[in-house]
Amino acid sequence: MPCIGGAQQKNNLAQLYYQLKDRVSAILRQRRNKGLLLEADRLEALTAFERVRYAKMDNQDAMQRSLLDLGSLFGREIPVFTAQKPLYAALQTDSLNFIVEEHHEMKILATMLKVEKENLRHQRWRGIESDFKLTHAAIMEDPKAFSGINDLGYGVVARVRVKMPFSIVDYQDADKAHSHVLINQLQRQLVQRRGQLQKEFDTALRRYQRLSEFVQYQQTRVAAAAELLRERELRLRKLDGDVIEKYLQGLYHYYQVAVDYTEAQTEHWQARIKLGQFVSLINVVQAVVDDTELSAPLQRAFNVFNENK
Repeated sequence: MPCIGGAQQKNNLAQLYYQLKDRVSAILRQRRNKGLLLEADRLEALTAFERVRYAKMDNQDAMQRSLLDLGSLFGREIPVFTAQKPLYAALQTDSLNFIVEEHHEMKILATMLKVEKENLRHQRWRGIESDFKLTHAAIMEDPKAFSGINDLGYGVVARVRVKMPFSIVDYQDADKAHSHVLINQLQRQLVQRRGQLQKEFDTALRRYQRLSEFVQYQQTRVAAAAELLRERELRLRKLDGDVIEKYLQGLYHYYQVAVDYTEAQTEHWQARIKLGQFVSLINVVQAVVDDTELSAPLQRAFNVFNENK
C-alpha cells in the first residue's frame, strides 16, 4: 500500500515549487528578450517545472490508491483527509530484546501442540459397547444352581455384557498414528517458524538501523541544499548576470533533496512499524526536521521572485 502521508508531503512540496512557474516564466522571457539569456537555457529551466508537474500527478495517483486500499480494508469509502505525520521513536536498537517464544504465532502453535498431546493422552477406545446387569432370583430349591463365577450370593447373579468389534485395535492404532503425525508436524512447524521469526526480526532490525543512518544523511543533505540556496539568494539580491539561473538550479536541487528526505522518512517509519511486530516500541520524540522547516525555502522563493519583477 502506498504511504498516503509521504505522498501528501511530496505533493505539497511539488505544489509549492510548481506555483512558481508563471512568475519564473515571465522573468526568463524578459531576460531572453533583453539578450541576457539563451533560449536553450530558458527552455531547460522550464523543463524542471514539467518534471515537477509529472511528479504531482504521480503523487496524486499514489494518494488515490491509498484511499482505495483503505476503503477495501475497512469495507467503506474513505473520504480525502490530511494524514498526520507520525512522531519518530528514539530507539536504542542495541537493547531491543526479541523473545521469540512470546510471539503470537509461536503461542498459537504451542497451544495447538499442547491440545494434540492432551488428545493423545486421553484417547479412549471407540466402538465398544458395554453394560452391567444385576439380577435376583428367589430360587429356594437349589441355591447351588447359581453357583459359579458370576454368583454373588444366594440367588444373586451379575452379568457384564461387552460388545466389541474385531477391528477395535486397528481403530486405536490408526488414531494414535494420526495423532503422532500431527504432533510431529506441529513440532517441526515450531522449530521452523522459530528460526524464521528470528531471521525476520534480525532483518527488520538491520533495515531499521540502516535507514536510521540514511535519514541522518538525508537531513545533512537538506541542510546543505538549504544553505546553498540561501547563498544564491543573497547573490541574486546583490549581483547581476546569470545569478537568477543559478538560483533556479539551486531551488530545483533543494526540491529534489527535500523529496528524497521525505521518501527516506517514509521508509524509516515503515521499517519501524515492521520492527514493532516483534518488540514493543513505546518512547516517542519529535522528528528532527518537520514539514514546516522542510518547505520554508520553497515558500521563501515567492518573495525572491516578487522582488525580481
